[in-house]
Amino acid sequence: MKDNEDKTSASRRAKGSGTIYKKGRIWHARWVVGGKVYRRSTGKERRRDALNVLADLVAPFRAKTEALRIDALRARADASEERARQLVEAQHRLPVASIAEEYRKSTRRRDCAAVTLNRYCAQIEGLVRFLARRFPAVREMRDVTEAHAEAFLRAIRDESPNSYNKRIVLFRNVWKVLGAQAGCESNPWAASRKRRLDTASRRTLTRDELDAVVRAASPEMKTLIGIGLFTGLRLGDAACLEWESVDTEAGVLRIKPKKTARTSQVVVEIPLIPELVAVLAGAKTAGRKSGFILPGIAERYRTKPTGLSCDIKALFESVGIKTDVESENGRNRRPLVSFHSLRHTFVSLAANAGVPLNIVQSIVGHTNMRMTEYYAHADRATAMREIGRAFAGVGRALGQGSAPAAELPAQAHSQALSRVLRAAMALSPEDRAALVSRLTSSRA
Repeated sequence: MKDNEDKTSASRRAKGSGTIYKKGRIWHARWVVGGKVYRRSTGKERRRDALNVLADLVAPFRAKTEALRIDALRARADASEERARQLVEAQHRLPVASIAEEYRKSTRRRDCAAVTLNRYCAQIEGLVRFLARRFPAVREMRDVTEAHAEAFLRAIRDESPNSYNKRIVLFRNVWKVLGAQAGCESNPWAASRKRRLDTASRRTLTRDELDAVVRAASPEMKTLIGIGLFTGLRLGDAACLEWESVDTEAGVLRIKPKKTARTSQVVVEIPLIPELVAVLAGAKTAGRKSGFILPGIAERYRTKPTGLSCDIKALFESVGIKTDVESENGRNRRPLVSFHSLRHTFVSLAANAGVPLNIVQSIVGHTNMRMTEYYAHADRATAMREIGRAFAGVGRALGQGSAPAAELPAQAHSQALSRVLRAAMALSPEDRAALVSRLTSSRA
């Protein structure tokens, strides 16, 4: 058998020191000990590097005594161990206490609103406090194991399935973003299993309930309730609504929903029906044309979103509205009524009054592209007319006065068909809830 078989190039050295040859771009080593031929790939493309690898491979065999061979192998093992230790030490160690701040600064995480990022970091800090309390020996991110993750999930088992699952998703992403930087060998949250969601929808509110809520509300909270009812906006969008979004000349309110802003960039146009104009007029101070419509509520939401949700829950409960029910597992409560119920009520009232489905869904703002293309056929004049029909009379029922005629581009339409609203309000809450569930089956 020819020793130079499959060789493309070779370099011969002193007898017993072996030789190297090239296959493709990689250098391979060949040496003979006691008549036996050894071949190994050096894994190197540079000749000098390959010769160093060859020397390491041949050294133990060239030793004249067994003791020398052992010493050579031990030295080689020690050198490898030292190199490995140096590599580990060179990796950036990330203290557990710094995870939230590093996640906030990372350019690898997905972009999100500031309030959302603050909520994520608060949840990370909650994990950090848990580890410090239960596992004080865990000081670096790479020390967190699946056992620690499992212990944390057991500790929050009484939270709702939705909150529980969101923690898993968040922490998986945190370790995905920072894992390499922290020297983590694996993601301790990868095997964590989500819980089954209780998908029952929040119910709509009756006119009597709305009336009671508005009578008990503070001036700013009353305005917030009105904005939620007459626009269908989510809590964050309604609380942080700005005067720049209100176009009285065009008769619309333009807003880019925070929930879908990162992915769709769609600007939603909501008709300024008379009742909504009256609500906004009550909140406007002399000479004010910019900034938040509800400064106090906006600050409350931006500082602590859950705090504002609790304020609204307390308001509903103060007038006898049951806001949650016990979930199937009996360990936590499932929301039944919240600010989001106003969004469902908006859809229900509009749908019951005969507002075309494409107009209703274009206003509440979904992100499905097929649905968006369908919504594109809803022109502004039609939307103004149909939504004005649906909410005629609701403002008076909630104690809102009428704005001057010049400010109400849809006033004629809403007054003409107010009887449709009365018929819609006669429906039972169950019938309205069923209709809302059908209309909001796509992403709300």
